[in-house]
Amino acid sequence: MMKYNIALILLCSFLMSTAFGQDWKRQMEDQERRIEQKMKDQQNRVDLRFANQLKRIWLQKDLEDAEEAPGIVNPEIPKVYNPQTDRQLEDVQLRILPPDETMVSKNAPHLRISPVDEVMDEVVVEESEAASNEVAMLPGEMSASYFGSSIAFRYDPNMRFRLEGRITENKIAQAWERLERTEYDGLMYQITRETRRMRLNDWGYCQLINAAAKQIYPGDKNSQTIFNWFMLSKSGFISTVSYERDRVFLLVPTKQKMYGKTFLRGKSYKLYAVDFDGNDPHVKSAKVFSHKYPATKKVLDLSIKEIPRLGTASKKKYVSFDYEGKTYKIPVEVNRNVIEFYEKYPFVDLDIYLQTPLSPEARRSMVASLRRIVTNLEPQRNRRTKEEEQVHFLLRFVQNAFAYKSDAQQFGGEKYLFADETLYYPYSDCEDRSVLFAWLVRELVGLDVVGVMYPGHAATAVKFSRNVPGDYIQYRGQKYTLCDPTYINATYGMILPEVRHSRARVVDFTK
Repeated sequence: MMKYNIALILLCSFLMSTAFGQDWKRQMEDQERRIEQKMKDQQNRVDLRFANQLKRIWLQKDLEDAEEAPGIVNPEIPKVYNPQTDRQLEDVQLRILPPDETMVSKNAPHLRISPVDEVMDEVVVEESEAASNEVAMLPGEMSASYFGSSIAFRYDPNMRFRLEGRITENKIAQAWERLERTEYDGLMYQITRETRRMRLNDWGYCQLINAAAKQIYPGDKNSQTIFNWFMLSKSGFISTVSYERDRVFLLVPTKQKMYGKTFLRGKSYKLYAVDFDGNDPHVKSAKVFSHKYPATKKVLDLSIKEIPRLGTASKKKYVSFDYEGKTYKIPVEVNRNVIEFYEKYPFVDLDIYLQTPLSPEARRSMVASLRRIVTNLEPQRNRRTKEEEQVHFLLRFVQNAFAYKSDAQQFGGEKYLFADETLYYPYSDCEDRSVLFAWLVRELVGLDVVGVMYPGHAATAVKFSRNVPGDYIQYRGQKYTLCDPTYINATYGMILPEVRHSRARVVDFTK
């Protein structure tokens, strides 16, 4: 009987605890729903207030003229070193500008020396069941073209609208309100997922949003701009819009300076007029919406820590040059889709180009071949160490394996090239070769390199492990020997005579 009573008591306790547990679970779920609804109500109030501001808080503003990049006045024919008439190698410390005028990249990735044949693992992006179901319920389908790839997205067709006629504040506000009422979160989730999968930086993310905009609003540039602004704002990026007569322009701040774009000077940053199609809209005066979307804090970062994983469209060739009586033929492979990505990239300072790595295609071809060669080099002539021979070899390679033309001759104006672009285009000049040479020395020899910008010229300086003769600069208490990839056949320790007595600005992209 006692056992029966105990069992009954335990059963009742279990049922009571189970019931209590279920009650507690229901109570927690009710609280979560109330909190979620409260947050939604609060967000709705924020969105409503922002939409009302869109109808009235606009200011007529004059934008400042676009800044021009530091001038690189390259000659039509590069100077070739002549040992019979030109200055011989000597130890001379050259002047540099004070530290406050040195360009130190604050967003440089941690650069490391790594084997060229390392496996590039694909990013696995986990998708929750709830998110997957939400995306599947979106009725619209589209296929966005993105640098050689076709990416399928589902979206809410209610996003579609068209801005016609003269632009007004009310039309922009109505477009924003329309987007607010759609299931935009599902599309944003897909764009974010693809951004992670392709390892895109902030600019690549903007390009992907724009690719979706082109499909939703074909031929309607103003609607595309409103959509881009909406999606950036909802992603937490500071941005706003302006309009002038029948055109809407996107204004965004960036961590780095952009050249060739008019801008509005704010309290903490410059708002650049941008076009994700690669154009430079020269907005002189426009009506500007003077508020940013609440809680947006992020500023676009234009540094490229990793090459985007795009579809492959290979272009292969060989470059050759002579070194110490032997002809070397080096295979070069580049991905045209990466080149197209760079073609639409903003014009920024040289440190961004210097810190951007080579593509996997270029690493598997050119770098692999060069690595085998430099590994087996031994010191020759007056070069005392293996690393001196390796730097000298790479300097000769960049000086002689690529045909020379100034930017004015090749592009009609100033244009810095990423290392892959230098391999792709038929010609290159001083800053382009400096970018490639700096990367090769860091990757293949493991030495620290900085950029060196003179008035009208760009070169590099290498921190050798031991003292070497030649022109050098003293930077951060260390000796960096000048290496000029455009002074043809000049060895390390020599800089163009025309700039030798000028003060240089150091471009430190490694800190």
